[in-house]
Amino acid sequence: GPVATTTSPPPVALVEPVVELVEVGRFDRPVEVVVRPLDTRLFVVEQTGRVRAVDDESDEVVLDISALVSNGSEQGLLGVAFHPNADLAYVNYTDRAGDTIVAEHAVDTETGVLDPSSAREVLKVDQPHSNHNGGQLAFGPDGMLYIGLGDGGSAGDPDRNGLDPTTPLGKILRIDPLATGSEPYSVPSDNPFVGVDGADP
Repeated sequence: GPVATTTSPPPVALVEPVVELVEVGRFDRPVEVVVRPLDTRLFVVEQTGRVRAVDDESDEVVLDISALVSNGSEQGLLGVAFHPNADLAYVNYTDRAGDTIVAEHAVDTETGVLDPSSAREVLKVDQPHSNHNGGQLAFGPDGMLYIGLGDGGSAGDPDRNGLDPTTPLGKILRIDPLATGSEPYSVPSDNPFVGVDGADP
């Protein structure tokens, strides 16, 4: 029978890519960029204690807690996360005493400004040294807040906090940050250390 033949299309010349960098702001020790649901701006976290909402037209300070944070080399405002289903934001910072604070702030639905007068302390963790504070905050697809904590500092984790289930240091914590009755947050029942004797759940 007849033999089918195919022909390849002629090669197409690739377009030379063009990359353009546009300065959108200048920041003081930026440590993180986060997004807010339904907001087109980028929220830049400055270690010195401010959060700026940035787009190609504006650079607005939406939170300034610089008077509350310590200014050690690994201390300061270290993380921000916006609640996926509520007009709330959570900040992780090292306070003037050198300890980790996770605090909740109400967020203005129109402007994205975090109300400092609404601050509610969710969690406080004593830090034995001035470094290795961690600081990352993120909401998971389960709606829980994940909190990254360093091992408490010095070099090589001399207190062995990373291996100690009784301390939150050197761990990723998973909590529901909303207040429940008199409790500032709740522990999900499926956390791996719930019900383990002597362990921080």
